[in-house]
Amino acid sequence: MDANLTPASAIPTPPATQFPAYRLFDATSVLIAAFLGSPIAGATLISLNYHRMGDREKTVTVLILGVVATVLGAVIGYLVPSSSSIVVGILFALGTRSAANYWQGAAIAQHEARGGQLSSRWAATGVGLAFLAVFSTIVIVGALGLGAQHRVVIGTNDEVYYLGSATKQDALALGEALKTAGYFKDLGFAVVLSKDQDGTAISFVVKEGAWDDPQMALGFQQIGRQLAPAVGGLPIKVRLINSLRQTKKEFTLTP
Repeated sequence: MDANLTPASAIPTPPATQFPAYRLFDATSVLIAAFLGSPIAGATLISLNYHRMGDREKTVTVLILGVVATVLGAVIGYLVPSSSSIVVGILFALGTRSAANYWQGAAIAQHEARGGQLSSRWAATGVGLAFLAVFSTIVIVGALGLGAQHRVVIGTNDEVYYLGSATKQDALALGEALKTAGYFKDLGFAVVLSKDQDGTAISFVVKEGAWDDPQMALGFQQIGRQLAPAVGGLPIKVRLINSLRQTKKEFTLTP
C-alpha cells in the first residue's frame, strides 16, 4: 500500500451548510399586521425580527416608535373627516412597511440567501387581529362605561350623555328642553352635554356630512339658543359630532 495515501476516514469532511434556525417577517407581513392592527402591530413584527437576529437594543426602540406612530395616526384620524380615516390608516400601514424595508430589507434578503425561512403571513395576520381585538375591547369598554355612568334616557329611545362637571339633573333638564323644542321625538337621537373649564357645550350626534349643510348648521345654532336656559344660559358651544363622538363643526353662541 502506498504510504502517501490518506485513509478516507482521515479526510476532514466540509462543514454542513448552517441555515438560520429562526424565521423572519418580511415587509409584506409587516404591512398586513400594520393595516389590521395599527403601526404598533407592524412594529411588533419588526421588533421580533431584531430580537431573533440578536439586536436587543433596536427591539425596544422599534416598539417605542410603533407606539408613537399609532398615537399620531389616531390623532390625525380624529381630526380629519371620518370618511378619510381609512386613508390615514392605509398611509400609516404603508409607512410601517417602508420602515421595515429600510431597516431590515437587506438583512432579510441575506437571511433568505443563507437558506433562512420567512415567518408565515398567517402569523402576521394573527398579530394584527390580536391588536385589533385589544383596541376594539378598549373602545367597547369605554363606551359601556360612559353609557352606564353618564347617561339618561329621555322617553324610551332618546339619550343625553353628560361629561365633566355636568350632573344628571343638568342632563334631565336638557332632555326635557329638547323634547319641548321638538328635537327629541323618541327616534333614538343622542346629545352630549359637557361642562368644564372651557364652558358649557351641547353636542349633537348627526349623520355623516350634515355639518357641511349651511341650513342644517343654522338650524342647530337656533336650537342651541332655545336650549341655553336649561343648561345655565349663554354663552354655550354647539357642536356637530359623528357617531364616534368626533367634533366636526363647532359654534360659539353668545348673548
